[in-house]
Amino acid sequence: MVRGVVAFRPVERAPSGRDQQCPHAGAALCSFGTVWGKASADGPDTAIEYQPARSIRCPWHQWEFDIRTGESFYDPQNDRVRKYNV
Repeated sequence: MVRGVVAFRPVERAPSGRDQQCPHAGAALCSFGTVWGKASADGPDTAIEYQPARSIRCPWHQWEFDIRTGESFYDPQNDRVRKYNV
């Protein structure tokens, strides 16, 4: 299995590195992953907040991880992409 680190620089934060492999099945996030935004709302009749370039999506099973923290949006307590200081 090939290991590597990918560097991200979110607009409002300092750069950081992430393990380039999805923890689920090992897909290469930096080669084929997609950077997406994150949309959220407090309820059905409230405004939708959109944060561009907030997550990276795995190309194999579409798991999404927060670029800033590495946490999975689906299971933040158990799944994350390892963070490295750059």
